[in-house]
Amino acid sequence: DGLPEIEREKVKKEFEQKTFNIPTPIYTPKIKEIIDRLEELGFKAMRIRVALLKPHLEEESYWHQDGKRADGSLKLRLHIPIITNPLCTFEYSDQKFHFPADGSAYIIDVSKLHRVLNLSNENRYHLMMDIYPA
Repeated sequence: DGLPEIEREKVKKEFEQKTFNIPTPIYTPKIKEIIDRLEELGFKAMRIRVALLKPHLEEESYWHQDGKRADGSLKLRLHIPIITNPLCTFEYSDQKFHFPADGSAYIIDVSKLHRVLNLSNENRYHLMMDIYPA
């Protein structure tokens, strides 16, 4: 596209602000409550979705980074597990986590190198939101 990285991030942010602020059927009172609470804590939620992670072999999971924001801040993602099991994990290079579906929410720095695994025989579902300081 020929744009410098900082300009590409600016255009992407403007696009997301215009596109991802439209309430959809997933925008339930409970999700609104979560978004309101995030705003009380000084965060804005974007790209709210339910993510499916299908079962796969460990060698099919790839290490990646989701980059930093144009302003240099960390790229944070809120995860609220809906359906999961102990064979579903999130890994940094030196740490491994399982996020149980017990109503807890987890803020993850996805600008660090990481991967997700689902070594079970069941689909994993998480409610996910990209969040950044308001």
